[in-house]
Amino acid sequence: MKKMIFTALSVVAFSGAAIAKTEEVKEVKKDTLFTNCSTVAQDKLEKYEKDNGCLSGTGATLMYKLFYDRCVSDNKEAHISENW
Repeated sequence: MKKMIFTALSVVAFSGAAIAKTEEVKEVKKDTLFTNCSTVAQDKLEKYEKDNGCLSGTGATLMYKLFYDRCVSDNKEAHISENW
C-alpha cells in the first residue's frame, strides 16, 4: 500500500514538473520560400501592356528587364532562382 501511494505521488509530482517546464512553441512561417522573378516580371509586363498597349520587341525586353531587376532587388534574402 505504501508503495502504491508513493508511486501515485511520484506520478503527480513529475507530471506537475513537466507541465511547469512547458514552453509555448512559436512557429515562423513564410508565405513563399522563393520568388520566381521571371514569373513576376512576365506578369507585370503583361499587365502593363494590357493597361497601356503593346510595346515593341525592344521596349518589351527593356520593360521586362526593369521589372525583373526590381523583383531581384526587392528580394535580397536568399531565394531560389530559375538560373540554378
